Amino acid sequence: GVPGEAVATPIQAEGYLFTDPYPVVDHLPLRAGFPGQPHVGLGSLHQTYPGGLSMQLMLYYNRHAGLYLAAHDADMHVKSFHMGPMGEGDAFPRLWIGHHPTEVPGADADFAYDTIVGVFHGDWYDGADLYKAWARRQWWCAQPLAERDLARWVREGFGVWQMSNFHIPEIKLNHSLDQIAAEVNALSREIGVPLAALIFNYERGGAWTGPIGLPPREGDDAFRAAMGQLRAAGNHGFVYIPGGNWYVAIDSYDPPFDSWAEYEARGQAITLTTAAGEKPVSSWYAGWHSAWLCPGTEGNREILAEMLTGLQRLGCDWIQIDNFPCGGPMACFDPAHGHPRGHGPWYTQAWRDTLADVRARLKAINPDAVLSTEGISEVYIPYLDLYDHRAGNMEYFGHFWEGQPMGGRTIPLFNYVYGGYLGAYLAAYPETNRPEVLYWTRSLGKALAQGVVPTGGRYWPIPSASNPVTLGFYKKAIRAARDAWKYLMFGEMLKPPVIDVPEIEYSTLKFTGECLDHLLEKNRFAIRDVAVEHGAWRAADGSIGYLFANVSQQPVTFDVALAGPASARVEQVVDGQRSVLHPRAALPLRHTMAMAPLSVTMIEVTEV
Repeated sequence: GVPGEAVATPIQAEGYLFTDPYPVVDHLPLRAGFPGQPHVGLGSLHQTYPGGLSMQLMLYYNRHAGLYLAAHDADMHVKSFHMGPMGEGDAFPRLWIGHHPTEVPGADADFAYDTIVGVFHGDWYDGADLYKAWARRQWWCAQPLAERDLARWVREGFGVWQMSNFHIPEIKLNHSLDQIAAEVNALSREIGVPLAALIFNYERGGAWTGPIGLPPREGDDAFRAAMGQLRAAGNHGFVYIPGGNWYVAIDSYDPPFDSWAEYEARGQAITLTTAAGEKPVSSWYAGWHSAWLCPGTEGNREILAEMLTGLQRLGCDWIQIDNFPCGGPMACFDPAHGHPRGHGPWYTQAWRDTLADVRARLKAINPDAVLSTEGISEVYIPYLDLYDHRAGNMEYFGHFWEGQPMGGRTIPLFNYVYGGYLGAYLAAYPETNRPEVLYWTRSLGKALAQGVVPTGGRYWPIPSASNPVTLGFYKKAIRAARDAWKYLMFGEMLKPPVIDVPEIEYSTLKFTGECLDHLLEKNRFAIRDVAVEHGAWRAADGSIGYLFANVSQQPVTFDVALAGPASARVEQVVDGQRSVLHPRAALPLRHTMAMAPLSVTMIEVTEV
């Protein structure tokens, strides 16, 4: 490869940086395989905007210069962004953008927006600054998060703790709703920070069996009682529902789930339709069958609203519209739906209208209601409070997959551009019950460093208890997030200072869809990453916050250059204990940090 070569791109809600993305070893090009085990071939990545891709850019750079490739389009036109060989037999990787206009037979296609090719110098932060300068002037940045109709408890700070109600594929009770509420309340009291109880697999037919998922499998009364217990202790219920995706049947469940009759009555007519007039039902995990609904129909909006408002009336404060917008914009050719033919801005506009409508309905029931989605796209920022973010565990169950370019790791690309406009929380089964520690402490530390609310918990029934070491670090991470809330949730992310810290090995067993298991011994993988995760932000009041998480089980000492106003008060918070380092210091200032194992430090710089 080229010295210093790297490619940065959004992937769903995260950003990925591929360093040395196209290596050649002994005349063989390599691409990503199972973590740590490359395959032969040129890596590729193909994504669609808006939805599957959160922003409209890709960055290529090496030690000499960088290439900025982007679309500056505020009108939601569908595009595809590609990295890799262009067609079979192509021997070289390329970057390109595909444009997907609405199909109007006999009419020319018109692209009334700019496609930008430019040059920058530096790294991905410098390239992202070009996009940031454009993006923050667009309609979706009209109001920062702090100025919107935000729930009181989101303004004040919280953590997330996940547990499963019923397990799958054999549907059997894992934790009762009463047990979940009791555990979350006890943990919140111990930490001293409110928690959102993310309850998986509560649906009447088993996990993800929606959109007709109510009443809950334990019944309305049990669900309402658990939500009441959480609220009484200052905590909050949190569940997922499918958005625009009808789970028609899941044959692999025991007992099997079957929603064909309900789908044919309410869903089939509003299903996305191909140019050939077909309404496909797709299959993915073993025995899972689902159909995508057209957002341009009133039926899709009302089905979503019924589920959202139904859960709100049962006392659930936070609801995630899952499967959206990560599925990306899709084409529909059904003339009965009343929208333009094929792809087009109509799809995203329909979802914007739906989100605005259902958000207003939720807030009318409960002003402290919270709405999130699986992934994000910039055009949906004004309608949401948070989004599902997987930076901490992307190798386990994120967006790392075989066939990508080599050298992939997550970077806070979306949060760097849009910090202060939308919150994020760590998603996709960040476990605290696994016997291995370091991968999961890394997950929590990486969440903090990327401006993401930490999550822990036990989705899986085995092991049945939390690992005390991982649980202890989770408690520290939640307290640190609360201390740094004005930065993580509302601050503008800055390029962090460079620190020299060791790399260590992290390993776990990769989540797999083979049997919805996380204990398959053959799926162990190991990666190397830094021992200390860190990030930097500027708050609305001008103060600067630095977060450092030593996610290793060894002490780490390093120097850091602190920047900020010419004269500043410098304080630090170490695992919840605040002290003054310098009552008045001239910046920039070089500071030596000696971090204990599995510890979190915030340094705060305030002008004096």
